[in-house]
Formats: sequence, C-alpha cells, structure tokens
Amino acid sequence: MSISRRSSLNFPEFYTDDEMMRDAIQHHSSFNLIHYETAFKVDIFVRKSRTFDQMQLERRRMAVIAADPEVTVYMVSPEDIILAKLERYRQGGEVSERQWRDGLGVLKVRAGELIWTICAAGRAS
Repeated sequence: MSISRRSSLNFPEFYTDDEMMRDAIQHHSSFNLIHYETAFKVDIFVRKSRTFDQMQLERRRMAVIAADPEVTVYMVSPEDIILAKLERYRQGGEVSERQWRDGLGVLKVRAGELIWTICAAGRAS
C-alpha cells in the first residue's frame, strides 16, 4: 500500500499520522483517523493472517455513517468486536478495565442483535 505525504487516505477532513499508518501496515496492527471538526476518532485495524481475522472480514457489515450525502463503510460485526475486546483483555493479563468496559458496552447496546453462535465459536478458538 502506498501512502502519500500530504493526506494519506486522501481525506483532508481527517488528521492522519503517516508514520503510524506505515508501522500499522508493516506490523499488522492499528492506527487512528481523527476528524478535525468533531474530534471523532476512527480506529483502523490492519488484518492479520489468522483465521479469526479472515472470518471477521467475511462477517463485516455495511453501515451508513452519514446521510446527506449517504456514506457507507464496512464495519466489524458487534460479535467480533466483543471477541476482539476479550482477546485484548486476555493478552493484557486480564487487567484492562478499558477493554472489559468496551466489550460490555457493545454487549449492552447490541445484545438483541448478537448472533450467539459466533460468540461461542470465537470462545472455542
């Protein structure tokens, strides 16, 4: 992936850190985009080569993020967000209140929409 010097993703309304993006791409980690006007932060995760990551990509969902004009993006399913948060919680020695709280937040907000077989399958892997 080529990253230009000015605006890495050609979204001038977002702050981007080119070095952070390059590092994330090289190490299959993450970087942020920050919307200048609202300070809304978007986390971008570069897919790893694990089966779980490929499955996340296959289960992604289209979401409308702006109405006029309509803008849609692919987003990770809420089930996969919960599983990823639990994975990071475990990797961090099960002490990160943030990862735990984030996972619980998704569970509370999206509980009626969750496909529990995905969560159970993720737990087993």
